[in-house]
Amino acid sequence: MIQSISGPTANDATHLYCPLHRPDGDSFDPLSLPLRTHDESISQGYYVLEAPNNTDCANCATECGIKGVTLLARLSSVRIPDSFPVKVMHMVWINLIPQLMDLWQEKFNGLDSGIEDYGIDALLVNSLGTTCAESGALFPSSFGCRVPHFRNRSHFTAESWSIWALYLAPHLLRGRFKKSGYYTHFVRLINILREVMDYEIARSELPRIRKEIAAWLEDFEM
Repeated sequence: MIQSISGPTANDATHLYCPLHRPDGDSFDPLSLPLRTHDESISQGYYVLEAPNNTDCANCATECGIKGVTLLARLSSVRIPDSFPVKVMHMVWINLIPQLMDLWQEKFNGLDSGIEDYGIDALLVNSLGTTCAESGALFPSSFGCRVPHFRNRSHFTAESWSIWALYLAPHLLRGRFKKSGYYTHFVRLINILREVMDYEIARSELPRIRKEIAAWLEDFEM
């Protein structure tokens, strides 16, 4: 996991998304991000556990992004965080995809489209939601669960977000953005996700996939 870096969250709390290009002039290479070390993770975990009360403990956990020290850390074969990579379910389907949807609707962290024009209209979102909900009866159950209407966000699960992104969105979002580049960028993400979720990935393919992920992120921040 990358080092915790302050970002635009409530009370300027720790944000585990690190922009490659930042206002202070610093920049990061997406192919060589500053990773947490095992010793740093353990030290920060004890820092949280040694807080004098529950409130301070919660604040410390928010500050460093770690809630404590796992008992498995006693095993010499365990290295944190290398032994516990971030799960795709949480990183992508519970965070990236729904947050991307929020960003398109200008509902993410108070951000609007700025100088860009990637926003999608609320009426369009409602129409897409209706299409998704009505398609459930025709969607083979072997492919996954039904996708609910977007107005019922609490009904979404990691599975329904993945069904939306992998199967429905590439077709339903075609021609919906004001600039085709935004759609192309989204489809690049979906192609990457399909690759990394494959049952097998040849070791020789890893450098190419890493470069594609880094390029997608750099284009996202442009």
